Amino acid sequence: AGWKSLGYVDTVTHAARLTVPVMLTAGGADDVCPSETIKSLYERLPGTKSFTYFNELTHRYTREFIPLASAWFRIYA
Repeated sequence: AGWKSLGYVDTVTHAARLTVPVMLTAGGADDVCPSETIKSLYERLPGTKSFTYFNELTHRYTREFIPLASAWFRIYA
């Protein structure tokens, strides 16, 4: 059970298992989760997906994210 649960943390390996629309964002100044990591996950996702890159942003909740997420949820939630 523990090994199976650990699989849910490894997003890249298990990306193909996702069956819901996925919205991803990345920041060019993010040193916690670099944009290359997010892009790698995006490329492995099946189905409906979105990748938005913010050149100057770090790893945090941002004002730019709010309207993007709001629109995504109106369409897919």
